[in-house]
Amino acid sequence: MMKILVLLGCLLSLALALPVDEVHERIARSSSDSNSREMGRYPSFYPPYPRFPPPPPPTQNQADLWALFLQFLLANSPPAPPPVPT
Repeated sequence: MMKILVLLGCLLSLALALPVDEVHERIARSSSDSNSREMGRYPSFYPPYPRFPPPPPPTQNQADLWALFLQFLLANSPPAPPPVPT
């Protein structure tokens, strides 16, 4: 039963992966009297990816908050487990 399911799954995947032999309808082009040729076929400039400015350096207040946060973590951390006896 499992072999039949695997075979049917393979046949289904092949059937879905093969291209369909249908002629697709072409998209209508613009009329020849339009001014689309004046701009050229492709745009001459592609805008670059956005570049974000670097984050500002931390202020003294932020540095103080990070120091307090680290002190809190160190003060409230659980004790180390006892060593394994050998």
